[in-house]
Amino acid sequence: MRMFLFVACLASIALAAEAAIPQPSPEAAVRDVYAADALSLRDNGLGAFSDPSARQRLFSRSLLRAIGAAAEIPADPFSDSSPHLVDLKVAATFENGTAGTVGVDFARGDGAREHLTYALVLERREWRIDDIGYALLGGENRTLRGMISR
Repeated sequence: MRMFLFVACLASIALAAEAAIPQPSPEAAVRDVYAADALSLRDNGLGAFSDPSARQRLFSRSLLRAIGAAAEIPADPFSDSSPHLVDLKVAATFENGTAGTVGVDFARGDGAREHLTYALVLERREWRIDDIGYALLGGENRTLRGMISR
């Protein structure tokens, strides 16, 4: 009986410790994307989108399946292929349990501003990108899933 109580106490302590481990925020996940993609953004190497291990870490399982089935995928979905990304601003806009959205605003080298909205899901205790929305300069909107599903 003492052994059972001892094991039960240890199990409850372990569960409490696991629950106390802070989960990264959706905003932190998006910042990780730009950190992983830094070389590509400086035209100095492969980006996170071209690296299979980075894609596994950054994207949801659902989006990975869609990317794998796509006939054509964009070269750099994180900057919408904009030249010379500067003045990056990342701001958490919404988080609800297992879903979140994060807005990203940046200036391009030509002075124009771009706005992307990341849709994230919580999978395996980590935030992962499930889609990216693009607000284009001409007022048109599109998404990464929409571009790869054509």
